[in-house]
Amino acid sequence: MLRKVDLRVLPVLIVIYLLQYLDKNGINYFYAPDTVLATSEAPYYHSAYIAMLVGYSVKLLMAAVLYVYMFTASNKRDGEAAAAGVVDDEEEKAAIEMERRDSTEMENEGLRYSL
Repeated sequence: MLRKVDLRVLPVLIVIYLLQYLDKNGINYFYAPDTVLATSEAPYYHSAYIAMLVGYSVKLLMAAVLYVYMFTASNKRDGEAAAAGVVDDEEEKAAIEMERRDSTEMENEGLRYSL
């Protein structure tokens, strides 16, 4: 059975993993000195440095967006739980059981991200 994943988190993760793959594999082949880079840039290859810097920046930005989303979602749910009253043991056990049943974060109101 496939795991259910919230559609707001999945695109961010896909972009992060794609950028990681390109960083580890694709950049080396694409920016090899005998293919694209001009020999006039040797030995520093500023265009390759800029391309890698942009890739790292985008990857860092996407990770920060994911962190902020998870942080705000957890705080929002904590606020809603506090407004509704004190959470007892039964509600906490129900949230853990929903997590075990592979429910999404929208189905499991007791879900909190651990950051």
